[in-house]
Amino acid sequence: MNVWAIFVVGALAQTWVPVPLHDPAALCLDGSRGAYQVKAGVGENATKFILFFQGGGWAMSPNDLLYRSTTQLGSTKQDEANGDWSIEDLLTNNTARNPHFSTWTSVAMRYCCGSSFSSHLEEPFVVGSTPLFLRGHDILTAAIDQLLSDSPGAGAPSLSAATEVIVSGGSAGGLSVFLHLDYIASRVHEVNPGAAVAGVANDGFFIDGASIWSERHFFTEVFKRVVAMGNITSPMQVNSACMAAKQPQESWMCFLAEYTLPHLETRVYIFNSFQDQYQAQTMLSPNISSADDPGGVTQWTPFHSCTHAPWSGCNATQYAQWRGMGGQFLSRVRAAAAASKVAHGAFLTSCPTHGTCIQGRCQSIALKGGGQHPMASLLAWYADEGTETHWLEDDPWPDTWYPTGITPPNPTCAMPWA
Repeated sequence: MNVWAIFVVGALAQTWVPVPLHDPAALCLDGSRGAYQVKAGVGENATKFILFFQGGGWAMSPNDLLYRSTTQLGSTKQDEANGDWSIEDLLTNNTARNPHFSTWTSVAMRYCCGSSFSSHLEEPFVVGSTPLFLRGHDILTAAIDQLLSDSPGAGAPSLSAATEVIVSGGSAGGLSVFLHLDYIASRVHEVNPGAAVAGVANDGFFIDGASIWSERHFFTEVFKRVVAMGNITSPMQVNSACMAAKQPQESWMCFLAEYTLPHLETRVYIFNSFQDQYQAQTMLSPNISSADDPGGVTQWTPFHSCTHAPWSGCNATQYAQWRGMGGQFLSRVRAAAAASKVAHGAFLTSCPTHGTCIQGRCQSIALKGGGQHPMASLLAWYADEGTETHWLEDDPWPDTWYPTGITPPNPTCAMPWA
């Protein structure tokens, strides 16, 4: 798995402070305490918040749960005193990459549940002889409770005093934005009705698309497993309006952004590649039956060289299949946005990436014809406060596969994307 936005300890001088959650029920997979890291804002921006959901895929099976519990995607035991979140363009202190939000109060939610902060099991989930704790939703609610208190940590003001709140995240954390944005907005508005709340989802729009190899809907299979293992049955665990609109046997659908977006009452800006590298690895690999592989590597091996070097590692068939996946993505995200209640925005690139706004890409990627970069498009949408859609799409890949070694169709797609 090309997991990005994993919690990494680093040497950069950032003022991130770790804060464990007080609620004893808010546990990571291994039983360690859930946590967030907070960086206090500066001056008048101290009451402007970014709440960021860390990414890192999902626990796809009991064996995967067990494997993740031994890593920083299932535990906070090995967390150092300060984290380095500078990979994220919306969290970095680098003002060239992050000119608008760098001095906001920022909260990075540690991802250690494998369920996009949605699971809830009262009793441990036992794998072999190891008890595991599926408490992602408990971590979310405990964190919001704590942030709304008088002392969320690091000298930051309470979330109850927020004037603006951006709820963001990447990959599985980007999916968390769609799942939990309305809940967070409602909690903030309970204590501060005047606060402006919006979402920014970075490569978290996963589709219920068919694998071109076998017509299997891979993410349907994965998310049904996540929903079943994590007991994601309550409307409060994902978007409540989506859950209310579905029959019980369809509740898994509310764990997919494509089905949740039409029900959102809070506006969200979508950064995504419609030729998403991770979705291509999972949807297009013919060996997708091995989701029980703890390392999450075997299932993508047959398509690995193509998705890591599309202009030199794909053959004509693979290129056509990947291009077809992009067509599925665009049709589904357009339909979901058209059915929505509010004016969402999007910057949809054709760059074969999984991480549109990380490592400076938010200020370097552009559409094929030029124009705004992702960060500028976000700020224009955000400034309009929902009066305009700001929906930007790249041109699709060419119909015809070219010989190996060609220049990427969009020259701003710097390679490699691995």
